[in-house]
Amino acid sequence: MGTFAFIVKSINKNQLFRLWPFLKFTPLSLTHFLVKNVLSTRIIKIKSISAYNKNFIQGIFFILPSLSEGALYFKNRYNLSKIIAIGHKAERLRINLLGLDCLCLPSDLSIRLAQVVKIPITNGEAFTAWSVFEAIYRLAVAKSIDLKKTTLTVQGAACSLGSLCAKKLSDYVRRIILVDKNLER
Repeated sequence: MGTFAFIVKSINKNQLFRLWPFLKFTPLSLTHFLVKNVLSTRIIKIKSISAYNKNFIQGIFFILPSLSEGALYFKNRYNLSKIIAIGHKAERLRINLLGLDCLCLPSDLSIRLAQVVKIPITNGEAFTAWSVFEAIYRLAVAKSIDLKKTTLTVQGAACSLGSLCAKKLSDYVRRIILVDKNLER
């Protein structure tokens, strides 16, 4: 049975309060301090998910406490140490793949993480790009659309996810129109 783990962050205050109920009763300034400096990661186990090939996989969500609405930006070694500690825990649990969800690491910290943690790590963009490709391909088959005669538009083509989608789709469609607000990339 394959195993995976994702490092995710609490989505909003409600989820934060569900996972750490005592925070409902703390002043906001103390809540911010506890989230940033004290609270440990929650672990939620997922058992027996049926994969597309009828194999079963199991997994773990490592949930980081956060009050941030968007992606978490890890810009210093202190924050990286939290991710590395989770990576080592995943190794001890014999996880086959560790995913980083909404966690933005600068390239030097990403390289350091890959050197220290000895299991494959993904930020999920490759998987998302593959899912987009597969959805387009399956829809084309279901609707009897010949992709070799089709033009597709990829919005956000300069970002890593958009460029991955464009590269994968380029082998299957006649023409791709790349759109991005940043013309320099």
